[in-house]
Amino acid sequence: MGVIINRYGSGYERIEYFCDTAGVPVLMVIPFERAIAGGVARGKTLVEIRPDYIEHFQQMFSSIAACIGSTHYDTIERIRVHT
Repeated sequence: MGVIINRYGSGYERIEYFCDTAGVPVLMVIPFERAIAGGVARGKTLVEIRPDYIEHFQQMFSSIAACIGSTHYDTIERIRVHT
């Protein structure tokens, strides 16, 4: 189990504190940015708006796979190829 914090910096910092005290890992933090909000409102994905998040998603997937003991590296490789 883990959490992705969306709109970080807009009052959701309490979630990070809760996760820390509850022992729930924060898998990714997506900042509250006008560019992201505007792009999403126009139907774009986060990685279309901020291509640097491709690496964040890949790292998150790898972390999840490691936690569950997955050896499905072909799935990870497909994600890398398609991004």
